[in-house]
Amino acid sequence: MPETTIDSMLSGLRRSYLEALPGKLETLKQAVATLDFAELIRIGHQLKGSGRSYGFAPISDLGARIEQAAYDRRQALLEPILIEFRELIQQLSEVSEPMEKP
Repeated sequence: MPETTIDSMLSGLRRSYLEALPGKLETLKQAVATLDFAELIRIGHQLKGSGRSYGFAPISDLGARIEQAAYDRRQALLEPILIEFRELIQQLSEVSEPMEKP
């Protein structure tokens, strides 16, 4: 398989990952609103593991913080983390836009 095809596939995977993040943020917001700590732990753990795999270490860091705050049932920590997550998603989408253009 030519290297450009692999690069293209990886770029597509990274783009798909970024496109899924707003949905994860909405799910996290809902879980905070309903104090669904199990869901917060699940998604936080998922983000912690997947962020670095796709080359987005800050997502892994936020995922770890979400997971720990949910384990500790520290609701007051979750809102600021979600604000950071929303801002990070915005920054990453702005940076990735040029990759999407032909």
